Amino acid sequence: LASATLTDGAANTAGSFSFKDRATTPNAGVAQNFKVVFTPTDTANYLSLEVDVPVTVNKAPLTIKAEDKQRRFGENNPPLTLTYTGFVLGQDATALETQASASTDAKNNSDRGGYDIVVEGGSSANYLITRESGRLEVIWGQPVVTKSPAASTLTYGQTLLDSLLTG
Repeated sequence: LASATLTDGAANTAGSFSFKDRATTPNAGVAQNFKVVFTPTDTANYLSLEVDVPVTVNKAPLTIKAEDKQRRFGENNPPLTLTYTGFVLGQDATALETQASASTDAKNNSDRGGYDIVVEGGSSANYLITRESGRLEVIWGQPVVTKSPAASTLTYGQTLLDSLLTG
């Protein structure tokens, strides 16, 4: 509340208004009541007074983005991860219950190409969440030769086309 500005206050004597508990960090919400203290300039003749003042606290913006990933055809998807931008007060993603998920088309044996990675879950009373998809790029697979073929013997002057590969 220390960063909030109080305006339009008036009393029948000169003085000032301030929040009673200035260190309070309120949650997002509309017309939440907080105590405000009116301190008169003439404290010899007037007492301080507390009144409730409604305060609206807007949600803070938070962006959750699925990170772009890449894998080779025939391999498993890599771990899908998220980045968060906008947390305040030292908060983190532990309470949001979010995850990144590859689209149905991007399962482990999908063809080469680009597929969406989407952000799932996540809600908060204090954050206005924007979700941004990432891309999973499936690139050429890398074959693994488990046994090389055998080549038939050549005579000098023959080309490799004359050799028979077996196995």
